[in-house]
Amino acid sequence: MEIDIYLPVFTILQFFFFMGLLKVAEQLINPFGDDDEDFELNWLIDRHTKVSYLGVDILMAKAPPLVKDKYFDEVNLTLPYTGAAFAYKKKTYRGSVHNMQVPEDQQSMFLPEIAEEEEQDTIRNTPKNSVPNLLMPTPPTPSSAPAGIWR
Repeated sequence: MEIDIYLPVFTILQFFFFMGLLKVAEQLINPFGDDDEDFELNWLIDRHTKVSYLGVDILMAKAPPLVKDKYFDEVNLTLPYTGAAFAYKKKTYRGSVHNMQVPEDQQSMFLPEIAEEEEQDTIRNTPKNSVPNLLMPTPPTPSSAPAGIWR
């Protein structure tokens, strides 16, 4: 008598996918936990505090009169820590462009002008006979479309 042995391939695949999704769901429940894969909450708070001070003190051109606080003259801030939180302090991550030198004339920010909605309706960026307009037909308007499509 011969016995047929079957390997449940799809059931095994389903098990692995389910366990993988279960691990992702565990991370989504508590992303600021104590595991190695979790976000460093202390580092995030330090970084956002430094960035907010830089944004207020240096990058803003039209600022109201500043009131001097204890961090006013400091560029590299030393934030106060409790004894328990000091053990979790980590060095700031330096990105891949940390040592990149940017010329002084290219350090200003460029903000493009934003056209109002009424102005955008009258402005055409490309002529009617341009290649993109010939390749892509214009979408139908509600008046030219068959009944029932634009409802």
